[in-house]
Amino acid sequence: MSASSDRDAFASGARKLRPEMPMKGRRVANGEVPTDPGDYAWMPLRPGPEHFKDDQSGEYPRLGWWLMTPNGRSGSLDPKLHTVTVHEDGTISVHPSIRIPESGALPAFHGWLVEGEWRRA
Repeated sequence: MSASSDRDAFASGARKLRPEMPMKGRRVANGEVPTDPGDYAWMPLRPGPEHFKDDQSGEYPRLGWWLMTPNGRSGSLDPKLHTVTVHEDGTISVHPSIRIPESGALPAFHGWLVEGEWRRA
């Protein structure tokens, strides 16, 4: 591999870990699992799918907002901590900021979701 292709491959990987921000998120249908960076969804009461384990708690969230951050971290919003406003167009705003700590090889995420748009804190 040439030096320039090494740089290109590194840059491509770095974009996945530090995506361009702000980033337009995507609300997926209620009950659908967020599968792409930036996705979020309201999940009715049911066991979580195996591939959607919360990165922080190691638990499978059930009822509430599930999300995948722009850098690919999966998680759920804590109703004791987060207030979610659903807007007329179906997008959401979350307060306070969403913070997911680094975990092993998984990068940290800290940012805001405002009217469906992800912003770095």
